[in-house]
Amino acid sequence: MRIYADVNRLPDLLASETASVILQTGLTPPVGTETPLNGRFVVPVPDGVTPPELTESSRLLDPLGPVDALYQRLLANYPQFSYIRYNPLLNSAHLTELDAAAILPNPPATVATQWDPRFQSGRGTGPGNGYAPLSLVVLPANTAVAVERPGMVITDTIDIDPETSGAGASTFLVYWKVYQMVTSEDVMNYADPTSNAPAIKSLVEVDQTLGGDLEVYFSGDNGAGYDPVERLMPVTTVSPAHQLRVAFVNHGAERCYLAAYAVIF
Repeated sequence: MRIYADVNRLPDLLASETASVILQTGLTPPVGTETPLNGRFVVPVPDGVTPPELTESSRLLDPLGPVDALYQRLLANYPQFSYIRYNPLLNSAHLTELDAAAILPNPPATVATQWDPRFQSGRGTGPGNGYAPLSLVVLPANTAVAVERPGMVITDTIDIDPETSGAGASTFLVYWKVYQMVTSEDVMNYADPTSNAPAIKSLVEVDQTLGGDLEVYFSGDNGAGYDPVERLMPVTTVSPAHQLRVAFVNHGAERCYLAAYAVIF
């Protein structure tokens, strides 16, 4: 499912979200479906989760509001796990949980010694900070260089010691949701006014591996090493992990829009 909301009325701070920006809920359409999104954005509802009751008092930026309820219900689907960390990527504060200086060392099946971040977003901190939902782009691969440079975004350190009282954890699930976007051309024909049409930005529902072009990697040692991970499939570390990172790597020719991610442990 999806929650649709008004992008023009979503503020960057919870204190400014004085009225609900939620418009409606809807079913997730089949892969390949284009949904016109001008003036709107979607909050993805994780697989197997029923969204909570939404009212005029529902606030998307409320840390205990409907978005938190979505991820707590996702966690409840896996009773063998106790905790979840998630990033819904709704405002500039959520961008501070990404690390633009991190690297992925010794990537597989390449002569490159490391992959560096290549993504597009708003600004998490500093002057002019701000972010519009569904605007975090994992860029297409750059194939015009001697060694391909994929698009990549890496999370900042996810320290799970507060939840585990310093004991760490050894088994994890990683969730993510990605989309693609297409935009039609603005048409203006003075000779035939009936053919005039605005540009339409549409959200495209996609397979969550982008047909194999999207790779996701998990690190249990704060980025010293990474292993590939499948969506909501267990990954186990040799010894208890305390500081986690997740890397999203785009080898494709199209932009990948990262809408949300979570780690269950």
